[in-house]
Amino acid sequence: GSCTLWKEACTPDYSSSCQAWQQYTMGTAPQPAPAPPPAHGNCCSGCYGYVTSPYCSPNSGTCYQSKAKDYYQTCCTPVGQDMWASGAKVSCCSIPAGPTNSRECLVDGKYMCLALESGTSCPAPAPPPAPLHGHWR
Repeated sequence: GSCTLWKEACTPDYSSSCQAWQQYTMGTAPQPAPAPPPAHGNCCSGCYGYVTSPYCSPNSGTCYQSKAKDYYQTCCTPVGQDMWASGAKVSCCSIPAGPTNSRECLVDGKYMCLALESGTSCPAPAPPPAPLHGHWR
C-alpha cells in the first residue's frame, strides 16, 4: 500500500494560519494536492454589509472596499452596481448614518442599488419608445 503525508509548506510570516500544503506519497515525487478549505469561508459576517467594505477575503477574513482579487467574496452590492452581477442576487450595502439610504431599484431591466434620500422612491421607469409611424415600401 501507499502512505500519504501532508507537510505544511509555509515560510514563517507571522500569520495566524498557514494555507499552503504539499502532499508527499512514499516512494513517489511530491504531488500537487488540493488546498484545504479557506480558514474564513464566510468572511462576510465580519464586514457588516457596509458600503465601506463590500468585499472580503476568505483566506484572511479581512474586509475590503474594492474587489482587488477574483477570489474575494461579494458581501453586499455597492451603490450604482447590479445586484445580480455575481450570478446570485446580493443585497445592497447599507450606508452608515446619514441623509441617504441604499435601495433596490429596477433600472433598465436590472436590479440596481441606488443611494436615495430618506422618503424618496426609486426613479420611475422610462416610458417605452413611441411606435414609428411610416409605411413599408
